[in-house]
Amino acid sequence: MLAATSDAAAGADPGRAWHTAGAPAPPETRACSAGSRGHAGSAAEAAPGQRPLPGGGPGWNGLLALSFAESGGRTVLDRTERSGPLGVQRPFYPEGPAPDGIVPCEVYVLHPPGGLVTGDALEISAACGPGAKALLTSPAATKFYRAKETPGFQRQSFLGKSAGPGAVLEHLPQEAIAFSGTRAVQDTTLVAADGGRLMAWGITLLGRAAAGEAFERGSYAETLRVYRDGDLALFERAVIEGEAEPGARGLLASPLGLMGRPVMSWFLALGAGSASCEAGLAAALGEFRILTAAGEDGGFPEFRGATLRDGILLARSVGGDVSRAERYNRLAWSLARRALLGREAVHPRIWRT
Repeated sequence: MLAATSDAAAGADPGRAWHTAGAPAPPETRACSAGSRGHAGSAAEAAPGQRPLPGGGPGWNGLLALSFAESGGRTVLDRTERSGPLGVQRPFYPEGPAPDGIVPCEVYVLHPPGGLVTGDALEISAACGPGAKALLTSPAATKFYRAKETPGFQRQSFLGKSAGPGAVLEHLPQEAIAFSGTRAVQDTTLVAADGGRLMAWGITLLGRAAAGEAFERGSYAETLRVYRDGDLALFERAVIEGEAEPGARGLLASPLGLMGRPVMSWFLALGAGSASCEAGLAAALGEFRILTAAGEDGGFPEFRGATLRDGILLARSVGGDVSRAERYNRLAWSLARRALLGREAVHPRIWRT
């Protein structure tokens, strides 16, 4: 299993290992002195159309900024800003009211091209205010195509915020497929404040197993940052290089890396910081470990593990099949949702098409 190392490993090259120390601040944070913890900014963000997109290359750049609010007892999408090849469908309401009486919404993030080529950059952000409850997903996998020989990257970033009593943001996209030869960068930043709750996941397939294509060339970099009430709570980064790349560290085949498996996944749940939320997540973790103990025989990835630390439930897996990673993440999500929201998971209809 890939796992976050302790502070003792802070001297390792941060670009080629999972770690928690020395995390850079996300785009919306204020600068802080060396050795201090990141502190999330407030209203100092630039308007989405006024700040540079990640990557900043000559490709097709897209931006989508969503804001959700509670209005008349249900969650509404009260602001949308977009440019380039990103869009959003109107909200769906497949669930009844939450225990606090507010109806959550479900939104599909759309990227009609379906994939990214050299120089493309996508920036997606979503914010839930007090009482607002939103689930974001995608209708299909995101594809990172083979890059050109010239320098350049394909980059996708997501910024999710959940701030205020009763606020809930769930970010559950379908898998990302990194073609051999890609130069892909995925960046996820999650911010919870004032009792807001968050759940999110990521699933990545390196190469195209169905086409018999291994991940031999290129690189895939993934970063996960979590901020709670202004403080950096979690930072992880992994860079996986194709086995045929000059100077590759061999993480694809290494027992300290992916052990020859092309699929990796993570799921994260963050409560409101209360004792009841932490107790609920602890109970969910215990049940999750029991239900996944059968491993491959139960249809789960070969290598997997879950922890609860500082109020963050984090489950990871490494395996050979996307469907097993999906099953693993969906089980973790359903148990965490019951613990944090007091209700059962309702799978988006698009997952069944």
